[in-house]
Amino acid sequence: MSDEAKILVCQAANADLTVLGSTFTRQCSACSTRVMVAPSGERLLEREPNILVLCTLCAEARLIKRLEAGEEFSVAPAASPAELAREMTRAVPNANATFCPHITGKRGRN
Repeated sequence: MSDEAKILVCQAANADLTVLGSTFTRQCSACSTRVMVAPSGERLLEREPNILVLCTLCAEARLIKRLEAGEEFSVAPAASPAELAREMTRAVPNANATFCPHITGKRGRN
């Protein structure tokens, strides 16, 4: 699996929550949806600029396709568990939010 493409999975830029310091300038490599990249993801992309950036929906579709095909793959976080936990404690409402029923069940700001 050493030739397997690395993927950074990012939430769409209009999700209800974001992490302080996230950027909103990148797009999903598959569907061009604008995504938000947390600080840990940006640091990963600085170290490894050829990583594929996918939104959660495209990443899920890719994962399902690979599972159905019986392909092997590995999953690894973009940063250490401690760093990810620190980022998660800094989650705040996203000023770009629209509608994410899986998080709030109601319409956010447009």
